[in-house]
Amino acid sequence: MIRILHLETGYGKIRVLRGVSLEIEKGEIVTLIGANGAGKSTLMKTICGILSPSAGTIEFEGVRIDRQSPRFRVRQGLVLVPEGRCILKRMTVYENLLMGAYARPDQTALKEDLEKVYRLFPVLAQRKTLSANVLSGGEQQMLAIGRALLSQPRLLMLDEPSLGLSPLLVREIFSIISDMHQLGITIFLVEQNAKKALQLADRGYVMETGVIVMSDRAQNLLRSKELREAYLGGE
Repeated sequence: MIRILHLETGYGKIRVLRGVSLEIEKGEIVTLIGANGAGKSTLMKTICGILSPSAGTIEFEGVRIDRQSPRFRVRQGLVLVPEGRCILKRMTVYENLLMGAYARPDQTALKEDLEKVYRLFPVLAQRKTLSANVLSGGEQQMLAIGRALLSQPRLLMLDEPSLGLSPLLVREIFSIISDMHQLGITIFLVEQNAKKALQLADRGYVMETGVIVMSDRAQNLLRSKELREAYLGGE
C-alpha cells in the first residue's frame, strides 16, 4: 500500500530522518516504536506532507506522492491523527467532526459515515452540541480519531494516541484501533507504549536517531531480548 525508500527529512540544517525505508501492506497494522526524539513524528509529518523530504521517495498505491500537497494525500485516503490531537476547541464536537470531511471528494455518504462514527464513539453523539474544550483527554482523542474517519482513510496514521491517558482509557483506545482495523482500515501506529502496540500489530519497526534499526513480525519483536531491555522494561 505504501512504500518509503531512503527518506531524509530535517529542520533547517538539522537532519532528523536518515535514509528511512519501510513498507505497509493493505490490511496490516504496523507499529513504529522508539525513544522520544527518534524521529517518529517527523516521519509521520513527512508522509502526510506537513514536512518535505530532502531525499527519498514515498509511493502510495503505486503513485509517487512525496511532492504532492497534503490535500492531495488526504483525498487519496492517507490521513493522520497527530500527536496532541489538535482539535478545534472553540468549535463544537459536531463542527470538529465535519472538518474531517472537508476534503472528501464525495459528500453523499457523509450522514451515514457520521452515524458510524457516533456508533463507534457514543460519547461524541451525546456531546455533539458541546464545545470541544469541555471534553476529557480521552474524549478529545476519540474526537480526533472520529474526525479522521470522516476523511475516509485507507491508511490511518496514529501518532501517540494513548499519550497522557489513564490505563483504562489506553485500553479503550487500543480496543477502538482494533475495531477500526476490523472495518478494513490499514493502520500505521506510532506509540510509546511499545508492548501494547506490538501486541496489537502485525509487524513493527524500531527507530533510533532517525534510522530504522530493527524490523520484524510483531510477535518476534516482543520476544527479542534486546527490544525488551530497551523498550519493554526488561519484561
